[in-house]
Formats: sequence, structure tokens, C-alpha cells
Amino acid sequence: MLVLLPLLLVSVVLVCFEAYRSAKDTHEALVGQRELLIEERRAAVRDIVQMATTAIAPIYENAGANDREAKERAAEMLRSMRFEGENYIFVYGYDGTNIVLPHSPEREGQNLRDLQAPDGTYIVRDFIRVGQDGGGFYEYPWEYHGTNETKPKHSYIDRLEKWGWIVGAGVYVTDVDEAMAELEAAAAADLRNAIIFATLLGDALFAAIALLAFGFVRRIVGPIKRTADAMRDIAQGRGDLTSRLALEGNDEIGNLAVQFNAFVARMQDTLRDVRRSTTSVFYSAEESSRSSEDLATRTEQAAANLQQTSASMEEITSTVSHSADNAQQANKLVQSTAEVAHQGEEAMGQVENTMRDINDSATRISEIITMIDAMPSRPTFWR
Repeated sequence: MLVLLPLLLVSVVLVCFEAYRSAKDTHEALVGQRELLIEERRAAVRDIVQMATTAIAPIYENAGANDREAKERAAEMLRSMRFEGENYIFVYGYDGTNIVLPHSPEREGQNLRDLQAPDGTYIVRDFIRVGQDGGGFYEYPWEYHGTNETKPKHSYIDRLEKWGWIVGAGVYVTDVDEAMAELEAAAAADLRNAIIFATLLGDALFAAIALLAFGFVRRIVGPIKRTADAMRDIAQGRGDLTSRLALEGNDEIGNLAVQFNAFVARMQDTLRDVRRSTTSVFYSAEESSRSSEDLATRTEQAAANLQQTSASMEEITSTVSHSADNAQQANKLVQSTAEVAHQGEEAMGQVENTMRDINDSATRISEIITMIDAMPSRPTFWR
């Protein structure tokens, strides 16, 4: 849309501008053509008037200022002239008296100085003024014959200074209007065809550019959309970290795919490390569980050993007591031996054996006491 909307706007503006320029050029050309045709019509009227004055020139040049007969012959000659159908030559005197007016012969000889056109213009006075100024063109509105419509009439006025006459003729430009209407219709048709052609050409170019734009946009947006879909799947936990985006070029889109693939690969490696760490933690937890169980077993065994140690202590206590009794008995025996030393060598041997037994018992007692002292760090059991 960012490509096509400006393009459509530019196309519409260009077509409208071209249509406006063509219409303006056509209008100017038609105006120029109309002026040219009117100028041709005015030139034709001027030529007719000049031909009329040329036709009566021999009479005019050979006649005097008051030669009535020459004036009558010249007037009759001008009265009989026609051009372009019923168009005629008219003649007025400087005082406004009509001399030749073929379409209204009843007005000949009348002073028409006060004759007015439909717009109130005193046309006879203007005829006289233009003629006295040396002649020229004069335009005025007049009723078009056979209708009640007013049409512009173009006249050319010349003068016969010696007789005090102004000679003129006028034509309507309705034929010019008709010709211009045909030209305008043809120009309008050409303009319409040109606009249609420009519109169709613009539509064709717009369609072609739209297809190209669609292809380019699809090529650009497609990888971005696939990247966005892949990122959305990863964000929602459904992404396949083993898949990679295809590299479709060396532009920014291709760089985006490269960076995305690197990101996914890095994430995949990280998750693998996490999985390995999780597995290691799981095994360590199992090992800790087994160690805890073993520790509990050892604790129970230590408690049992402690009970056994208590029993051994009671036994040792009994043994020590017995040893004390033995010591006392030995002491008595020594005294008895001193008393009965004289009884002989046999009694001494018995005493020595008894003392050896006492020594062994003392040694055993000492070992037992040492073992009792070592019990807190590592208990020892005697069977």
C-alpha cells in the first residue's frame, strides 16, 4: 500500500493534469481557430467591399462631386451585387441618409442616423465615424434573418470621399459557429479518446507496477513474516530449534535470517547445556538420596553399636571389679606368701604364676580403658 497508493495518486494527478493541459490546449486552439475563421470572414467582407469600390471606380473617377447620374449608375451597380447567398452592399451618406439598402428598398432615401442595434448602439453613426476615419471593421449585434435571435455581425466600411458616401457590407459568423461546433465536437472526441488512452495506459502501468511491487513486497515481507512466526513459536514453546531460516539474499533480510539462525543455534546450545546440567543434578540428587539412606543405615548401626558398647562397658566394669577383687586376693596371698615363704620354693612358683596372671589382667584392663577412650571417634567392639 505504501508503494501503490502514492503511485495511484501520482497516476491520477498526471492523468488529470494531462487532461487539463490537453483541454486547455484544445480550447486555446479552438479559440485561435475561431479567430482565424472570423478573421478570414472579415477579410472576405473587406475584399467584397474593395471589389465593389473597384467596380464603380471608373464611374467615380470620371464623375464630379455632384454628378447625380454617375451616382445613380454607381448605386444601381452596387444594389445588384450579392455575395455568399443574400449578402449585399449598403451605402450611406455622411448625413445618415441611406442610398443603397437592397434588403429594405423602402428605406432608401431615408435618414437612418438614429437607427439602433438591439443593444442600443447607433450603428449608422458608427458606420459614418469609421468611414470618415479612413475605413475599417465594425462589429455589432443584429437580428439574424429568419429568426428572432440576435447574432454578431461583422462589417467592413470604406468611403468615397468625393461623393460623401460610406460603402460597406456585413456578414454573420454563424457558419463559423457551426464550423467551430463541429471542430469542438471533434476536439472533444479526440480529447476523450486521449483521456481514455491515458487512463488505460496508466491502468496498465499501474497493474504492471502493482505486480512488481507485490513480488518485491512478498520477497521482502515473506522472510520477515517467517522470522516472526518462528520467533512466536519459540516464545510459545512450540519452536523447533533444529530448523533454520533459508538465506534468500545478501541484503538486510538475509542478514536478519543469519542473525536469527545464530540466535536459535545459541539457544539450542544453551538448552543442551541446561539439559546436561539438569541430568547431572538429577544423578547427584539420586547419589545424595542413596548417601542419605546409607547415612540413615549407618546411624541406626551406630545406635546399635552404642548399645553394644554400653553392654561392653558394663562387662568391663564387672571385669575391673573382679580384677580389684583379684588384686586384694593377691595382696592377701603375698602376705600369706611372706608368712609362708619359708614353706618352700614350690609356694614361690605358685606366687609367681599368680603374679603373672595379675599382670596379664592389668594389661588387659589397660587395653580396655584405651579402647574406651577411643570410642567417640571410632567405636571398637569386642566379641
